Amino acid sequence: MIHAVEQSPPYSLTLDNSGPAIAMPRWQILIPTSKIGWGDTRWVNFKTGASSSNLNYPFMSENFVTPLVQSYNLGVQYQFLPKWVIEVSYAGAHAIHLVDSGRQVNLSQLAGASHPINGITTNTVENGSLRVPFLGFAPNGLQQSGSDGDMKYNSLQITLSKQFSYGFQMLAAYTLARAFTNLQANGSTNLDSNNPNDARQQYGLDTGYRPERFVVNYTWDVPYKSQNGFTGKLLGGWSLTGVTTVQSGQPLTVFDSRGGFDLLRWLPGGLF
Repeated sequence: MIHAVEQSPPYSLTLDNSGPAIAMPRWQILIPTSKIGWGDTRWVNFKTGASSSNLNYPFMSENFVTPLVQSYNLGVQYQFLPKWVIEVSYAGAHAIHLVDSGRQVNLSQLAGASHPINGITTNTVENGSLRVPFLGFAPNGLQQSGSDGDMKYNSLQITLSKQFSYGFQMLAAYTLARAFTNLQANGSTNLDSNNPNDARQQYGLDTGYRPERFVVNYTWDVPYKSQNGFTGKLLGGWSLTGVTTVQSGQPLTVFDSRGGFDLLRWLPGGLF
């Protein structure tokens, strides 16, 4: 929201230079001569395929709604042997109206013979700025901040624990989960699919979680009780402790860098 209000025309102008553009100021020109306001007008030349304006502005959506998050869980425990306890739980969450910052609403659309865009039927890097919904703005030149994020999470969680006895204790936890969202892993930017204004098209597996995860930590006192002699000093009082983590990979997003994004969400065994 700060980016959309404090760094967007006509209220302010961001001055951001790098490389040779950063030069020692002269007394005659202490600051750049850029003017506050909307800046250059947007224009496109279809004869040459040029879109030299390529404006780039952040903005805010008309309505912001307070986010709502619901969390719920249910679990049971059972001691099946002395000092051994197993717990099986379900944990879930659902959220709506999450903050979605930086949504790219002017991405290049995929054109074709049956779906021409501004008379264009092929997709190239050069004509990307001519296949956008708002001509004159860069393909990534309109970043919207809104509250249209959505999320759903469901998981099965199994825990097995053994209290300390006979020099051994252990805690093992396994989680099988599925998470869906139209936000990225950082929770602030959408997936920028070929139609960023269609939330259903963007909704899919969350790329920021692990579908399966197993963690076990353990401690075992080496059963050598003698402290006498050289052998006792060498072998006595030792313990073995460790943490082992086994987890699946994160879902992948595949996109076509030549034009609009073409998203595919991966699941073990095929496409989802």
